[in-house]
Amino acid sequence: MTKSIFQVKTYSLKNLKRIAYLIAEEIKIPASIILEGDLASGKTTLIRELAYFFKIDKMKVDSPTFTIVNNYYGRIKHTRLNFNHFDLYRIEDIHQLIALPFDYFFKGKYLNCFEWGKKFLPTIFEYSERTYIINIAADNFIENEEFRTIKLSVVEKF
Repeated sequence: MTKSIFQVKTYSLKNLKRIAYLIAEEIKIPASIILEGDLASGKTTLIRELAYFFKIDKMKVDSPTFTIVNNYYGRIKHTRLNFNHFDLYRIEDIHQLIALPFDYFFKGKYLNCFEWGKKFLPTIFEYSERTYIINIAADNFIENEEFRTIKLSVVEKF
């Protein structure tokens, strides 16, 4: 069961910096965020902007399509933050996920961002102190190709 925190519409992907700031202000660390959206919807761009909020050079944040996870170290209130960016598109079953070793990423102060993670929601929820979902949806009825609706929810139970 999820509870909606907020929903925002943007007409430009340039606004993702402001939206990432809103998200970072709403979430409680340690946490995991599952990002859902079509290919090229802005998931990686939003993760880069979140990384920037936590004092990580966003130009160094790349999609871990083939490495599955990239690790970065940021700061939150003078404390080190383990910022992990996962791309689970190529992971087919739970055994591949657990073999990472998965539990390593849920220690201390962490923010785990999972692209394509919804299929593993029960496992992510089990390991994470808090779990959020961000849905990024393009509106096909608007001619502007950068129009997006972004919704942040918290997973309360599974």
